[in-house]
Amino acid sequence: MTSLAHKIKFKLKQLAQKSLPEPASTGETAPQIEIYEATHMLGRPSGQSRPRLNLVLPTLKKEHVFGGILTALQFFLELAGRDVDARIILSDQHHYPEVDLDSLAGWQIGNADTEDQPGRWIIPFADRGIRTLPVRERDIFVATAWWTAYALQRLLGWQAQHFQQNPIPLVYLVQDHEPGFYPWSTRYVLAQSTYQYDGPMIGVFNTRFLHDYFCQQGYDFSSHYIFEPQMNSVLYGQRRQLRQLTKQRTLILYGRPGVPRNGLELVCQAVRHWSGIDPQARNWAIYSIGEKHGDINLHNGCKITSLGKLTLDQYTDILQQAAIGLSLMFSPHPSYPPLEMAEFGVQTITNTFANKNLGTLSPFIHSLDNPTPENIAALICQFAAAYREQPAKTIPLPDHSIFAPPGQAYPFIDELRGRLQISS
Repeated sequence: MTSLAHKIKFKLKQLAQKSLPEPASTGETAPQIEIYEATHMLGRPSGQSRPRLNLVLPTLKKEHVFGGILTALQFFLELAGRDVDARIILSDQHHYPEVDLDSLAGWQIGNADTEDQPGRWIIPFADRGIRTLPVRERDIFVATAWWTAYALQRLLGWQAQHFQQNPIPLVYLVQDHEPGFYPWSTRYVLAQSTYQYDGPMIGVFNTRFLHDYFCQQGYDFSSHYIFEPQMNSVLYGQRRQLRQLTKQRTLILYGRPGVPRNGLELVCQAVRHWSGIDPQARNWAIYSIGEKHGDINLHNGCKITSLGKLTLDQYTDILQQAAIGLSLMFSPHPSYPPLEMAEFGVQTITNTFANKNLGTLSPFIHSLDNPTPENIAALICQFAAAYREQPAKTIPLPDHSIFAPPGQAYPFIDELRGRLQISS
């Protein structure tokens, strides 16, 4: 989700240039000082008195509605229930494209400039620096990416001042430690500042691993709730029917060159090293999934073939056939791919990070404290050895699931509604 910030800089820069006078030239090139994703949200009072729940998402563009954005949407819809006025504000999107989501059927598309209306609305608001948003006295906001929290913390201050009331708690859906998405820098500090908010803030954490990491860092939320990952319904429907799988000489890699915390360079270096030390490597199919990139040649005629982002059916098929998986994540959040791989009986290699050790969740997950190319390659050799004499092997699958049971991802939802005084 956070990589979306960089895609909006140009448009927001154009808007800023239109709304602000040009500074006098000094004859030298000025440094880039704008943090466009941290543009404030400006409010104006609404005459509507009915309480409303608001979710601020960067976008609902189809190509981005997975992972963190999809989880945020699912959480919000469950929190909103059926009878509450609700609004989804798209902080980085100018226009609302068609989205094939049954969960949003019946929602109306609006404009920040129009008069506030009851019901359920989706409001594109990428030009938030030069327009205002109608805000009710009893508007409750849910933040997602760090820059949505940054804007909302300031908007909640305006709401409290204008309506002469105590600040309404911000609900902050935390799905990673987002300062780590940047080198030590201004963006690092601004992202971190959203966890140090002086006002009331309720943290909703995606996994206990992540929550415990935040506690170790000394971040102090007013209260918190924790949920564990829920498997995608398509994957779940396939997995529940399986008791065993026949695995083939297939190695899958979670490869996302645009996401540094997934360590594509290290993944490829490790597989390249393995291809040079294991004579049997030439018998294996090696696929990179997640984000399309060029194929990568290895030693001894081996090659990483990039499949890019798969459909859910394609993803299910490759999970069922793959014997070994490699999915790294240099952050306190576990990420879903290693969990999904293990759920389908893939011998999954990943890394530890601070308090995170996914190896405690499944016998199919192997977490390395020191994930060097040599150490990763040694594990690949170990798991590949079982297929030295036979191209396929049938393995039983565990009865216990890593994932939260269907429909039980948010057991705290009624308590949170009560705390926020939401009726449903």
